[in-house]
Formats: sequence, structure tokens, C-alpha cells
Amino acid sequence: MTTPVPGGLPEANVAAGTMTQPAGKEAALVEGPGVGIAVHREDGRVVMDVTGEVDVIGAAELDGVMRDVVAEGAADVVIDLADVTFIDSTGLSALVAGRNLCRSHDGDLTLRAPSPQVWRVLTLTGLDTIFAVDQDL
Repeated sequence: MTTPVPGGLPEANVAAGTMTQPAGKEAALVEGPGVGIAVHREDGRVVMDVTGEVDVIGAAELDGVMRDVVAEGAADVVIDLADVTFIDSTGLSALVAGRNLCRSHDGDLTLRAPSPQVWRVLTLTGLDTIFAVDQDL
């Protein structure tokens, strides 16, 4: 489903999920099985608030939204992971691909407030050393 997003945010093409715009908000919400992704602007950057499980399905949705956001011109992206309850190797791969995509457009990807579950996986894999991580909400 493709839904326009206000305020210059991109349209999202997410085959498995649906995208809606919360009433009165300059944001979009992508919901799929087990994952939700809210996209909004904050201090001139695009912020993606991810909730739920970033598994094979959630990773595909995260990757699709990230590609749409960068294609629209956002190179500096923040992904808030505070409400992520599970992440697997496909989720990690989507984060690395997002970082590489942002960097290829002279930007960067920052991970904000990873949940304890996500932080554990990032540190076990050594990915905590390659991402810019903001521990504060």
C-alpha cells in the first residue's frame, strides 16, 4: 500500500504492512505482523520509531521504509529502538544496510536508546562499535 506522508516525508511502499497517518501528526505509521514503524521529523532529521519484533518480516519492512526515506532525500536518519522486543540477524542486516545507504548519501544512521535485548545483540556481534548510538531517549 502506498500512502503519502505530509511534511515532505516520503511515501512508503510496504507490501506486507499498511501505512497510516496518525490524526494531526506530521508522521506516518507502518504496521506489519509483529512490527510498527512510525516516521517523523525531529530537529531536521528523519526519526523512525520502531516497535515490536525486527525479524525476517520486520526487517523487510524496516529496509523498505529506510529506502523510501533516503530516496526522498534524507541522509541523516535516527532509528529509535527503545520499544523493540526482539531482533535477529535479518534485523541486524537491515540496520547495517540502512547505515551503508545513509553513508552512500553523505549521511549517517544513528541508533537511539536500544532496548536491553537489542543492546545485548549489538554488543555480542560487535555492531555497537560501528553504529553511532545515542543511549538517551
